[in-house]
Amino acid sequence: MKEAYFQGRIVPFEAEPDSLLSRSFVIGSWHFGRRLRDKPRDGRLNLYITSPGSQYPVEGSSPFGFNCLLNALPKTISASKYDVYWAVVLDPAFKKEIHSERDLLLATQAEFAPKKDYTVQGAPGYELLRRYVRVANLKDLKPYRRKSGALPRVIIVPARIVLKASAGDSAPSQLSNGKANERSPANRSQ
Repeated sequence: MKEAYFQGRIVPFEAEPDSLLSRSFVIGSWHFGRRLRDKPRDGRLNLYITSPGSQYPVEGSSPFGFNCLLNALPKTISASKYDVYWAVVLDPAFKKEIHSERDLLLATQAEFAPKKDYTVQGAPGYELLRRYVRVANLKDLKPYRRKSGALPRVIIVPARIVLKASAGDSAPSQLSNGKANERSPANRSQ
């Protein structure tokens, strides 16, 4: 995992590599890097794992995809701590991929009234919801319901994971070649 979206464009993102003595953060075959032994805190940079998405596909018996999204770039060249959040689309009518924090926050403020036959399995981000957020049925979504009974189109859930990473022009690959990466997703290589 070497790239993330920031304000709608792709930027380099490189977490500290994992080691034999540290726990690593992995989704499918995508390795993010070493998980820090630290608690998430307000004021830190955020990395959102949004699902569904097409940036990083996960193969397997129940395939899904996700995008990585940054709320800001570090102000210094040194690596910064990022709190990780799951951002999962619940509304089956929500078809737009999320590439900026602004769009993500607007989607969490919008709501939808689930149809009578709505199930968690019908949520576009179901696989991430099931595997990582541990939501298996409608009862598990009760904390997210609005007073009206509606659900947010997208929920944001703390992953309780902290990564130390460089992003944008401060990422190691950018420091070595001297320019920012502004490739479009279609031109991106893995």
